[in-house]
Amino acid sequence: MGSSKVLGALDTVIAKKCEEEESSDSDIEVLGPFPAAQNPQSKPRSKGKEKADTDTPLQPLHPLFLQKPHRDRPGEAPGLSKRQEPTSGTNFASPNAPTVAPASSNTKAAAPPYKHTKPMRTDKVKASTVSKESAPDLPAYSYKHYTDPKPYLVYTTDVSETDDLVAGLKPGPVALDIEWRVFFVRRGAPPKERRTAVVQVADTRGLMLVVQIYGMDRFPKNLQALIENPEVPKLGVNILNDGRKLFRDYGILAKNLVELGALAAVADPTSETKRKIISLAKLTEKYCGKTLEKGNVRTGNWEAPLTQRQLAYAANDVHSSLMIYKRLLALAEEHSITLDLTAFRAGVEPSFSCPPVSRTASTASVEEPDAESGSMAMEMRPQCLRAYRYWHDRDMAMEKMCVELSLKGKSGVEGTLGERLKVGTVITYIVSALQADRTLPFEIGKLRDLVQMDAASWVRHREWILSVWKGKVGVQGQAESEDAPS
Repeated sequence: MGSSKVLGALDTVIAKKCEEEESSDSDIEVLGPFPAAQNPQSKPRSKGKEKADTDTPLQPLHPLFLQKPHRDRPGEAPGLSKRQEPTSGTNFASPNAPTVAPASSNTKAAAPPYKHTKPMRTDKVKASTVSKESAPDLPAYSYKHYTDPKPYLVYTTDVSETDDLVAGLKPGPVALDIEWRVFFVRRGAPPKERRTAVVQVADTRGLMLVVQIYGMDRFPKNLQALIENPEVPKLGVNILNDGRKLFRDYGILAKNLVELGALAAVADPTSETKRKIISLAKLTEKYCGKTLEKGNVRTGNWEAPLTQRQLAYAANDVHSSLMIYKRLLALAEEHSITLDLTAFRAGVEPSFSCPPVSRTASTASVEEPDAESGSMAMEMRPQCLRAYRYWHDRDMAMEKMCVELSLKGKSGVEGTLGERLKVGTVITYIVSALQADRTLPFEIGKLRDLVQMDAASWVRHREWILSVWKGKVGVQGQAESEDAPS
């Protein structure tokens, strides 16, 4: 039986099914293109002498043409399912496929519509099938595809708004991630790393915060308190290194950081690797059944107003971390494995090997201090000593110090404020006084809080602060730095 007979039979079956189910959804999934439909009343073209169509049994049809419409399930690629994909090199006549009843029972079955001239290599077919199953065509991950709980994305560039939003997060574990801008210079040279520009946080209720730190006067207090809270698990991939970068950039000492790869090695008995750090893309593929797309967004400009692609990228990172965490908890419960998150906790300790800040250092992310605000001058200036007295002896608020130390602050009309100094300038005055006179007492924890009031001041004065911190010098009343933050 020629191929024209098969196509003719196929057209007949399709036409019959369309007439039977005209008022309902069709069972035929049209994948096309198909040959043009022929008139069922007319005989199909044939070569040589053949019997009439009514005397010839119809051949089994491939399930591809009679499969019910496939509805994508969560974790499955859209479009064709695996059982719909024809295997390369196999016969299209499947023994399990639905058949059309023959018109006459006394007619011999015709040969399959397609014949192989060479024996089929089953070993190659099996190898091809295994390869497809090991590297499936997974759908792209998007937080928008999830509804339990329904995710909400909030993007903010305001310090006060960030503090309010963080205060509204659901108590419990949160996903944490950061982004920063990278400059690629000449070939062979390491890329220049700038300060953290974006921090993403997501809670188990579905709220995702994308906070653009770049452009803020200071790191939001509530966000810093959340990151440093030892009672709140922060979930992520390579999260300890993210915590170390936050310390380099802002002096933040992140606590209770949970590495998802290490958690997977314990919660999932089928895990093939015991590595503690596994890429987020691989974890997403394994535990969410989707592909986490990265592309060139990762190395884009995170200091400019964020685009929709950047927002989606940032949200997908933290949302997928939470979905992986939930899946690992379910796997542990299925296998009766008790997970103690306290066993996976890691924290950032003060690093005294931070590279120095210079015009060529990879960590330099702010402008070099000018002559007025430069912190390397060892000569004690009157305004520096006065700033120190305001800060240490009087415990004066920063806003008031900015006015009192201003040259025009004293000449203003009574009841009004003169021109204020910048917060970074006041911080530089105080640090310069401590550098000029090593006998001036201070508490390292209070100094750290002071410097963190300005986003750029930590990087500017970090090298000296860490040298003092390491040597435990200048801590008021004792040689040991008991007042240093833990």
